[in-house]
Amino acid sequence: MKILVLAENAHSTGGAEAVALNSARGLAERGHQVTLLAGAGPADNWDGNLRIVSVVEGEDPPLTKKEELLSLWNIKARKLVAEHLAAGYDVVHLHSGIRRLGPAAYRLVANADIPVIYTHHDYAWACPMQGLFDYRELKACELAPGSVGCLTRNCVGPGDMDYKLYRYAKHWGTHRMSGLGRASVSHIFVSAKSRDRLMGAVQGSSRCWVVPNPIDTKKGPPTDIQPQSGYAYVGRLTTEKNPVSVAKICELQGWEAVFIGDGPLRDAVRNLNPRAAMLGWLARPGVEAALRNCRAVVMPSLCYETHGMVGLEAWALGLPIVVSSNYGITNEVIDKSNGLVFTAGDEKDLRSKMLQLQDLEMARRMGRFAYDHFWSRPPTLARHLDQLEDVYLGAIGMRAAA
Repeated sequence: MKILVLAENAHSTGGAEAVALNSARGLAERGHQVTLLAGAGPADNWDGNLRIVSVVEGEDPPLTKKEELLSLWNIKARKLVAEHLAAGYDVVHLHSGIRRLGPAAYRLVANADIPVIYTHHDYAWACPMQGLFDYRELKACELAPGSVGCLTRNCVGPGDMDYKLYRYAKHWGTHRMSGLGRASVSHIFVSAKSRDRLMGAVQGSSRCWVVPNPIDTKKGPPTDIQPQSGYAYVGRLTTEKNPVSVAKICELQGWEAVFIGDGPLRDAVRNLNPRAAMLGWLARPGVEAALRNCRAVVMPSLCYETHGMVGLEAWALGLPIVVSSNYGITNEVIDKSNGLVFTAGDEKDLRSKMLQLQDLEMARRMGRFAYDHFWSRPPTLARHLDQLEDVYLGAIGMRAAA
């Protein structure tokens, strides 16, 4: 097959970007002709059957206000997408993201006579802010996305209504005015829970698949959880991710705490828990080494998460997880076997679940079960690619039959 992949970033920085890049490489290694067209990434280059083309060469810095406005109709992105669509592809695969590509690129894709695949790594298809989260109320947003109520609601914060209106306009242009919402799109969801949340927004399409993201990790020995082991948080230190809850509880209880990641709440976390280990962003070997000194990974997000890859990484190492009810991965949690689920935003419930894992024998039993269960059927890249190929062939077949 000849496949055009659109993604925001062609650098393997984790999350959706890593999935897009790793799957593109894997498909190319299987003999498919793959072009990855990214909002930001390396200069135009070939690597076997994989070609990478970028709208902006280099890393992906935050957009300036001028760039934000220009992204409402990114002429360079439109030109690159037009050139590649004219070259002819069997399928176009969009990895959700609207920062640099935006309405101009999406409109071309919607109007092309090519099967379109869209992977929902976030909630951008429905939500102008991408996360279904109210930053003023500090809770998941329950308003109908794109409604009048959504438009008039300042969910960003005091003084930021102008940014909300900009994001609303960009969302409307990308997912509605572009025609993508009316086009023949096959939807990929990374978990059943995120699929269920988005089904109304995809207009009840029958072309829906759940394809879990792959995890790039090698099997090692299970973690030997020690009596003094504490709790780990991995990810961005931001309001909606809620790292402060872990900091407060661990400081109150006198438990060890490790924070892997960075963000605007770094100082707040440090102030709440001066004894916490603040490790910043680490390469995968460093993350694994740090986690092996912990008893569990805590995932306390206040916002809806499409999945929760950190949980898979914990299970691969033989660690249980304590996860908020807002994560897609909760459908894979076996209570008191590989993890514990608490009510999102309820610190008392979170503390009670963490307290259960202070029972060393329980923590070790759950960690071993998590390890064995994960490695009995690991979400490898090969399995992910098999599923992608099935989706592509199905989309091509439906287009041919139409």
